[in-house]
Amino acid sequence: MTSLEDLTVWIVLAFGLWIAITLALHYLVRRRVGAGFAAAVLSWLIAGAALSMMAPLLHWLHSHL
Repeated sequence: MTSLEDLTVWIVLAFGLWIAITLALHYLVRRRVGAGFAAAVLSWLIAGAALSMMAPLLHWLHSHL
């Protein structure tokens, strides 16, 4: 079960990524149609992957340092 703290971190991380990806798509690809939607999907996927990898990474760092 996901805790409220994990959900909050995921939302904040995804929002920050959404802003970064939206700006990158606007300036690099110069396609405004669908950029916000594509950025939203990518940011939620990246944030979810980052959070799922955080616990094993922290465990590995704690055991090796």
